[in-house]
Amino acid sequence: MIGNSIALRDIIIPDFLGFKIEENSELNTSLDHSGIISPIIIDGRDKLIDGRKRIVWARQHEVDEVKVSRLPAQSDASILRMNLELNDEGLSSAEASLLLYFLFRYNFLDNFFRKHINKITKSNLSYNQLKIVSSIYYLSDETRKILHILNYPFARLYHLMKFETIYLDEFITDAYKCRLNMNEIYEGFENLFYGSKLRNTGLEKGIKLFKNEIMLQGNRREHIKKWLGNFRYPAKSLCNEKLERIFKSLPPDINVIWDRNLEKSEIELRIKINSKTDMKKTMEVLSGLMKSDLVETFRKVTQECEFFSSDHRTLD
Repeated sequence: MIGNSIALRDIIIPDFLGFKIEENSELNTSLDHSGIISPIIIDGRDKLIDGRKRIVWARQHEVDEVKVSRLPAQSDASILRMNLELNDEGLSSAEASLLLYFLFRYNFLDNFFRKHINKITKSNLSYNQLKIVSSIYYLSDETRKILHILNYPFARLYHLMKFETIYLDEFITDAYKCRLNMNEIYEGFENLFYGSKLRNTGLEKGIKLFKNEIMLQGNRREHIKKWLGNFRYPAKSLCNEKLERIFKSLPPDINVIWDRNLEKSEIELRIKINSKTDMKKTMEVLSGLMKSDLVETFRKVTQECEFFSSDHRTLD
């Protein structure tokens, strides 16, 4: 039946339809301009099949009644299947992970849903790994929306969800305000997690230190990135600072490039010469550098960091 109206309060929204993350400004603009045109699809028991976002909009705008298209009574699994078929425009990784939670919770994970999830995620995660990803349900709405906006890849989301959700909530919202991108958020939390282990502070205190740094320094993206790196790799940071002091004594037209992660021992020299006089001075300096064995200096300075790295590997 199409065209009947029903009181908005009488429509039952199954919680498992909550996997869609509200972030469709285009739809909201259309609704603001024209109102609800397409009927809401419900079953014979007034359970919603399709139209959740329109109902959310209607509630926000104090709409009392909406037009509906009523289908025969459906099982919960059928309602979810029909919803996915009606909304086959694709889900973000965050939405797919939230969908997984409801599939596990209601034991809906039959062949149809398995194929659908595999199609969406394009991953080969095991049953237990999919369970881990589904714990996105326990994150706050705000955090899930951030992961949705950043379009976090499904495999990366799995690695992120292996951490405790209570701390992810606090970190991700603050890191996003500091304009950290998808990879920087993941690496930043990893640095905070392992840095807290190395310092024996516990992750809760690590989060507090992170928040304090933001309060003191503001949402300065580059500063926050550097602070997170130093939190996990203090010896590496000291090592880079020492190298910077040594190389600072060189003429400004000689730039020394090295791997700041100190995983490679190569040193690259970049030389800029503007005149014959500059060339003469630069050649004299280069001759001195060859005699002083710059590579050996680099090796000695980085020894302290090599000790730190071997100590850290035992924690992973």
